[in-house]
Amino acid sequence: FLTKLRDLSLEPLAVRAVRLGSAGVHAPKLDPLKQGRNSARAVNKYRTLRDHGDGESWLDDDAAEQLPGFQNLETVDVTSGTVSSEGLRHFGRCQELKYLRLESGRHYSSVDREISAEQAELLCEAPKLQHLHLATYNCTDAACEALAKVGRLQSLTIGAGQLSNDGVSALAGIAALSELTFHIVNERPEEQLSRDDGVERLTTLDLEDATQLQYLEIRGGALRGPCFAPLRANARLSEIVLDGVGLDLEACRSLITLSQLRRLTLYRWRDDEISVDDVADFFAGIAAMPNLEELTLPRASLDVQLSEILAASRSLEVVYVRKTGRRGSGREGGGEIFVEMQY
Repeated sequence: FLTKLRDLSLEPLAVRAVRLGSAGVHAPKLDPLKQGRNSARAVNKYRTLRDHGDGESWLDDDAAEQLPGFQNLETVDVTSGTVSSEGLRHFGRCQELKYLRLESGRHYSSVDREISAEQAELLCEAPKLQHLHLATYNCTDAACEALAKVGRLQSLTIGAGQLSNDGVSALAGIAALSELTFHIVNERPEEQLSRDDGVERLTTLDLEDATQLQYLEIRGGALRGPCFAPLRANARLSEIVLDGVGLDLEACRSLITLSQLRRLTLYRWRDDEISVDDVADFFAGIAAMPNLEELTLPRASLDVQLSEILAASRSLEVVYVRKTGRRGSGREGGGEIFVEMQY
């Protein structure tokens, strides 16, 4: 389809964006073309390619091979593709590509999604790439070392199922990096992640050299020990999001030492190995964080006692309390409410 689209004569139209879904092409932006422009010049108007995220699998390795033919393509945002890690090299030939978000759809179990160092290097040959989001692709430590050579990356999302401390330390070498997300790829999306899935090999988040880092997100897995302690050196770090991450007591204690944080999300965090008294102490530590302005929690985590503890904070301005749906459903189970703290 993309081959035909590239070669199609589009003299009457300048199509700047293509949106693909189960029914084909949707809602392109159309502008009149001056008479006499040929199809090649028309094709060069394509700047954005995205899907509806409806689970239909249409972008595979063969389709990805056609994308470098769209010479002005700047954004690819696809959440239902089946591009393998080997197929990622085709995006490295897109000369104008700045933003790439690529996630495997419901057929991803049959796709090779472990990124090697060589594959990461070929992908990063795209000379203008600044935002790379590959949540359902696992990066090896060697791949992280290859990504670290691309100093222009500003935001990065990777699957962290194969990541160790060495891989994290390598990513800290990306000079422009301001947003970093680790995503634990779940091979069984219909099930809850167990504590043993994912980042068990991560014992520290050594990102001290990432001097521009402002946002850190971790989805899934478990963190143990004083893993957050090295982040005290990241003066610009203002927000941490932990979604479905199992934390032990030492991890909780190291988290509340990050005095520079302004926003903290503990979303679907699991504290089943921590006593009730330890949870109360943890929330007291959160309330004592001197610069924390916003806190997001699942509704089940906040009872009357913990609310009173948080109300003692001198810095908290708002606490968001969310009612969540089943993990992996892609939907909130009833929206959210928020409670403004009164002093």
